[in-house]
Amino acid sequence: STQSTWGYYLFSRQLFIMDNTKQISLTPEALENPFENLVLSQVESMIREAKNDRSKIETALEKLSLAKVIEDNLTYLRENLKAPSFTSREELLRFNQKLVHVKLFIQDIFDPEMFASGFYDGENNLKVTKYCDQVSDTNFVGIAEDSIVFSERTSCFCLIQECENDSWFGRINEQNSESNRYLEELNKALAFKKLRFSKTPILLKVYEDFSSKLKVNQCIEVIGILRLEKEGIQASNKPTEEEGISDQTLVYPLDLVPRLHCLWVKGCDNTVIPKSPETVSTSVKALRELFIKSLSPIFGGDELATELYLLSLLSDNLIRPSTEVLGRFVLNFTNADQILKVETSTEAKEITFPNVLKRLAEQLVPYSKLIRVTLDSLQKGSFLPKKNYVIGALEGGELQIPAKTHLVVDETEMKAGNLNETGIKNVLYLKKFFTDARLDLLFDYFEMGVDSDFSIVITSSGPSFLYREFTYKLGEITKTSIQDAWIGYLLFSQSNDVKNEEFEKKINELRDYISFVKELFRKMTLSNEITAHIQKAYVDARKTGKDIGTEHLNRWIHTAKIRAASFGLNDVNPDLYDESVNLCSKLF
Repeated sequence: STQSTWGYYLFSRQLFIMDNTKQISLTPEALENPFENLVLSQVESMIREAKNDRSKIETALEKLSLAKVIEDNLTYLRENLKAPSFTSREELLRFNQKLVHVKLFIQDIFDPEMFASGFYDGENNLKVTKYCDQVSDTNFVGIAEDSIVFSERTSCFCLIQECENDSWFGRINEQNSESNRYLEELNKALAFKKLRFSKTPILLKVYEDFSSKLKVNQCIEVIGILRLEKEGIQASNKPTEEEGISDQTLVYPLDLVPRLHCLWVKGCDNTVIPKSPETVSTSVKALRELFIKSLSPIFGGDELATELYLLSLLSDNLIRPSTEVLGRFVLNFTNADQILKVETSTEAKEITFPNVLKRLAEQLVPYSKLIRVTLDSLQKGSFLPKKNYVIGALEGGELQIPAKTHLVVDETEMKAGNLNETGIKNVLYLKKFFTDARLDLLFDYFEMGVDSDFSIVITSSGPSFLYREFTYKLGEITKTSIQDAWIGYLLFSQSNDVKNEEFEKKINELRDYISFVKELFRKMTLSNEITAHIQKAYVDARKTGKDIGTEHLNRWIHTAKIRAASFGLNDVNPDLYDESVNLCSKLF
């Protein structure tokens, strides 16, 4: 057989093992060179079935899919497939043309593109170019147009590990000089397109009918063939910013932006299942007490503030009956422009309260992001994705986040001043996003929205000017240093080389507790008994003459449900509901 960078001749080879159930199983050897060992083997079988009928072969090539093979071996592949760290070009090249298993976040979906999935050479041999990056025009010299098999695919611009917390996923912080150098090279190459990245972008090539199942802002699990050119493609005429760019290789260079050719894809909602649900279910109350007692020093010993922070972590966008989002507990800590003094095992450190919440989220939940709102960020920042018509793609915004992300919004550095037109628009964008939990994608002549699922805590000096649902004023938490080794480890362990097994165990227990309770909250339904109690309490509240509406009722119900779940209850009891109503009245 003859091999080149753009395609392969077909050849006969036994690549699959048939077990007793007649199910196809992959051999480890098949995964070493997936294009040759999986794709071409499937094509060879396809040609035999078509019995050299050219039209049938071309139809089969267009519909060629390895999804069934992947699905039948999914457990094995999930356990055995590795993926690069995506931190350096050398690391990516090590996985070039290999089968990888990754989780991606879709930032943009491009229009469908036509490509050559194969062609017949002068000797009437079919060469397969599906699941390849490109086929040079010189390879088509002497090839008749009717000898080329054209198919359609869709490209998705994706980000790897977006908003993921390394400590939660058991990764070390992978940002180093080598990864920074790779990103600098990438950002320099893309500078005139006004694109910048803090993590490696990926261009996902989607075949078959998978593209109809994908949407912007979605997290997906992908198994596919990774490709990255060793040398860049030199364009003779580089486009200017005023020109439109239709060639993706000019926008995203083949030697810098990896391509992932999708063999199998599945959407995921980022729901986390606790590692030991049986253990957690028998000790929910004890774990709740552990959370409040062990974290209360951060809040100056205020256990109510600690409980409110817990509720903000547990909240979820459950349902959208109309334009309103139900299930959230949006908390605004005021008097949050304070600096905590924390004693670690080696030294005393100072940290601002918003950064405390950022560090806590990085330890306790899988996805989180800190958004700083300042006069400068409002004037110059880009919060919503906006269509760039020069490159034909969406430029990402600060608010484009994966589902189940916990947002920490910091307003403590906001100063008085005048806003320009961009600043005024950004304030309106932020308010709408926090209110509707819906991300607007900005185009020149219209806006398109996609639902966004997140929890949120806002820190500010006075009441938030962006969004207020529940407001709680922090006490003075800077008067004394926190001399607690556990707190010091929790906030600064990412910079330590030595792990404390006792503290790591406690962190894992709190993670399992939060994951378990969030799932309990999502599944909770109210019994007839508590429903009758809620109806009576609502009628009685309306009789007081106060301005009580359905928004108050929804707030009471969902706060009670979150608190009930935090105790490990499957339903709300009357006493807990009444306590929750009183709590909401104090905070709203």
